[in-house]
Amino acid sequence: QELRGYKVLQGVRGQPPRDIDALVRGMVGLSAIFTAHRNHLSDFEINPIIVRTQGGGVAAVDVRLVRKNSRLARSPVSFDTTPSSRP
Repeated sequence: QELRGYKVLQGVRGQPPRDIDALVRGMVGLSAIFTAHRNHLSDFEINPIIVRTQGGGVAAVDVRLVRKNSRLARSPVSFDTTPSSRP
């Protein structure tokens, strides 16, 4: 709720609320992946991340992982929390 754009996630200009819970789960999950591989990664970037309507999940369109002491490498893995993609 402290995010500058939080009101947009709640729904503005006739748009429905976004799936904030999925956004939080996604960020926590990506943080866990980064932490687990921090010896090999210097950073990662997600741009853009699409937050779908409530219950619809989120999708990272492009994820870039940067290995320590190497050139930039794009991840071949997509990140999607839509209900149909969950096990």
